[in-house]
Amino acid sequence: MSKSKPTDPFIKTRRFLSADKKFQIYLEAQSIQRPVGELLRREGQGMRPNSLAEVAELTAHGESFDRCLAHFLDAFYAVPDVTSLRAVPRLLAPQSGELGRIQYAYLEATTEELARTRHFPVPAWTANDARALPHPWFASPLAALRAVLLLESPPAFRARNLFISENALWRA
Repeated sequence: MSKSKPTDPFIKTRRFLSADKKFQIYLEAQSIQRPVGELLRREGQGMRPNSLAEVAELTAHGESFDRCLAHFLDAFYAVPDVTSLRAVPRLLAPQSGELGRIQYAYLEATTEELARTRHFPVPAWTANDARALPHPWFASPLAALRAVLLLESPPAFRARNLFISENALWRA
């Protein structure tokens, strides 16, 4: 009896590109002045998001918000760059409803917190108080942790009614 692998339509398999295809992508990137990452994503080759706007874009196209944000943070902490915080992310609420509102508020708060901790100017697009969540959102569903999250949550998150641990943006 042979076992077949379960097929899950949500699991994306990574395709490997031939040397010719890679060179073709390189030439295209040079000729149209577009980042190679954009062209590789078109080919199904995920790369680390270079901005929080790219995190939102990837999330809107079905990628995991948590994983995209983690990849962005890894890249940002390796080479902190103020330009990665300037681009305005697309609104996720129209497509994802309440979850999209939470994710967008999280991106705003993350931008403000990263700018503050790196002594970068805080981008003006993060100052929209109308996007603060109407009801508190806690990173943990456990009622016992809510008091801790209320105390530890960084100011940028608290201002948007998001309550996370003080180390939620830390990476190993």
